[in-house]
Amino acid sequence: MKKLDGFSLKIIAIAAMTIDHIAAVFFPWAIGMRFIGRITMPIIAYMAAEGFSHTRSVKKYLYRLLAFAIIAQIPFMLAFDTKYFNILFTLAISISILAIENSRLSKPAKLLLIFSLLVFSIYCDWALFGVLFVWVFFKFRGNFRHQAVAFSIAAAVRIILLAFTTTGYAFLAEAGVFTALPLLSLYNGKRGRDARYLFYIYYPVHLAVLALLNYLI
Repeated sequence: MKKLDGFSLKIIAIAAMTIDHIAAVFFPWAIGMRFIGRITMPIIAYMAAEGFSHTRSVKKYLYRLLAFAIIAQIPFMLAFDTKYFNILFTLAISISILAIENSRLSKPAKLLLIFSLLVFSIYCDWALFGVLFVWVFFKFRGNFRHQAVAFSIAAAVRIILLAFTTTGYAFLAEAGVFTALPLLSLYNGKRGRDARYLFYIYYPVHLAVLALLNYLI
């Protein structure tokens, strides 16, 4: 019996993200903590695809993502000492691409817009693969086996690329993304408690706290 609703999955994602970000800021060598943290992205990508399917207004959904993405950007840059854009921008790009695909625009216009967004995603957290995760979860929505296979292929390609482009064994932590699949298989299709702003608010706040602690310590 499937027992996890959307709210439960978001709580799991938030907990894993917090562990991951604490490790990223203070204990970058802690592969085990980073492994746990990899649970987060598949869950939020899955929930973004679900959100797009259920939202009454894609525009409001995008505005909400972009508003909190802007709010979170400075804490994100300070916490991780990076010039890249945070994950909410990646999600906004993902939702935009889904909206473009389902629009009445001409095929050339769709291709141009999607290509432009994909190029921009290169400068965002999780880059092209974060967008791809959302896309495959939406494309195969209703068939979890196909979702799992498509996601696993995309995730495996990402890990292989990291293995060849990074030094050390930190890339091994990326295998943690596969541990999200058993959790997603338990999703019952229900939203659960209405806490749509929980992740949006928690994301910039916890980044600001981490950035402050890192500065003080």
